[in-house]
Amino acid sequence: MLLRTPASGQPALDAMRDGVLRGLEFRGTTPRADFWWFVIAVAMVLALVRIVAEAVGPLPLQIASLLVLVPWLAACTRRLRDAGLLIQVMTRGPTHVERSLLRCSRLHRAYERAAEQARRYGASAPESRML
Repeated sequence: MLLRTPASGQPALDAMRDGVLRGLEFRGTTPRADFWWFVIAVAMVLALVRIVAEAVGPLPLQIASLLVLVPWLAACTRRLRDAGLLIQVMTRGPTHVERSLLRCSRLHRAYERAAEQARRYGASAPESRML
C-alpha cells in the first residue's frame, strides 16, 4: 500500500516524510494526496503509541499527541489554503472552536461529578474512554 504511487502528488513515504519535515511551516500549500498520506502517518504513529501506552500508562500517548499537534495544525492550514477555504474557516472558526471547547469542558465536569459521587457512595468510578 505504501509502496505504490498515489494518483497525484508524491509517493506515499515521501509525502509522509515531507509532512513531518514541514511540520512547523504554515506557509504554502499541501496537495490533497500528500495531506492524506500525512494523516495516515499520524494515525499510525498514534496507534503504535497507544499500544505502548496501554502497557506503561497514558504518558506516552499524551506526549505523542502534543508532539503531533503543531505539525497537524500546519498541515491542515496548508491544505485549507490549497483548497481555498482558509479565509472561510478563519472567519467562522473561532465560534466553532469555542463551542467545541465548551462541550469538552462540560463533559469533563460531568465526568468529574460522576467520579466524585462514585467515590462518595463507594461505587466504582466511571470509565474514561479514548475516542
